[in-house]
Amino acid sequence: MNEPTLYINGRFLTQPMTGTNRFAYELCLQLAERKYDFLILTPKVPLREEYDVSRLPILSVGHFSSHIWEQISLPLFLRKRRSMLLSMKGLGPVFKRNQICTIHDMSYLANPGWFSKGYYYFYRMMTPIMAKHAKRILTVSHFSKGEISSRLGISPDKISVVYNAPAKQFSSTSEYTDSTEKYYLTVSSLDPRKNLSLVFSSYLKSSQKYPLYVIGEKHSVFGDVTLPENSQIRFLGRVSDEELCRYYAGCSLFVYPSLYEGFGMPPMEAIACGCRQVVLSDIPVFREVYGEVARYVKVDDEAALSHLFDQSDVPTDTVDFADFIEKYSWRRSVEQLLEAVSLASK
Repeated sequence: MNEPTLYINGRFLTQPMTGTNRFAYELCLQLAERKYDFLILTPKVPLREEYDVSRLPILSVGHFSSHIWEQISLPLFLRKRRSMLLSMKGLGPVFKRNQICTIHDMSYLANPGWFSKGYYYFYRMMTPIMAKHAKRILTVSHFSKGEISSRLGISPDKISVVYNAPAKQFSSTSEYTDSTEKYYLTVSSLDPRKNLSLVFSSYLKSSQKYPLYVIGEKHSVFGDVTLPENSQIRFLGRVSDEELCRYYAGCSLFVYPSLYEGFGMPPMEAIACGCRQVVLSDIPVFREVYGEVARYVKVDDEAALSHLFDQSDVPTDTVDFADFIEKYSWRRSVEQLLEAVSLASK
């Protein structure tokens, strides 16, 4: 077998389409579109159906799955191969030197209480080892670059920023805007870091003019979130991308007041689908990414968010959303990725 220019850790294809997995998937699609010479390596288990892999070069290798495959089978397959490995999820083979790894954020160090003890101790132990050995580190914002550098003691010169972008299915079209239903929307995992307690308490203190829809699931790696019992707050769980587009396009107000993010994709998807009323927490990464296209509230300002629920029908100041949407695309992001690959290869 002729070696490709780049191997890609494809374990993400065996997992649900989360934000970090979408980052890896969309960049692989862009590499394929450019006819770049790469090969995705996966465990010998079924791939998730939500990924269209028809255009992607894939080879299933080794034994096991999950972290065992990633830490043992994958590096064993690569031990006599010279091409670089690219890992775009939260963890790659920690002792692999000829590797570009990806760290999306440092949330587990920012507040260990947001996660299960097992998750926290595993990543606290493994991430610094991986970061030390890798030739280069990718992350998704300049805020996260600063966090990785300061918390792990890594030179910023070793870290490249590759921005997220909305997938092509997240776009503003007439088929998504026919509904006359009025509702507020938040989209996130049921995770203490997402600050849903502020959303719930602020909504309950508002006039509750429209129902509040919550899209997202609970995961075992996160701490507990208290969910209110109120007929106006509707938990929709996980939905398809097509359904999500419709919810984004039709909402009267999109709310995402996270305590900590590496980037924060749902607001960008909402804007791409045509939502023009976006409220975010006033944290540095959101100011970096979203600038003037969103309104901001402090992470504990219940009164301010409650007021914005009640004022959702009031038009916002004129903002050039077209420039914002043009700024973030996977075609631009793959250029940033290839620049990082070039730097790591020197």
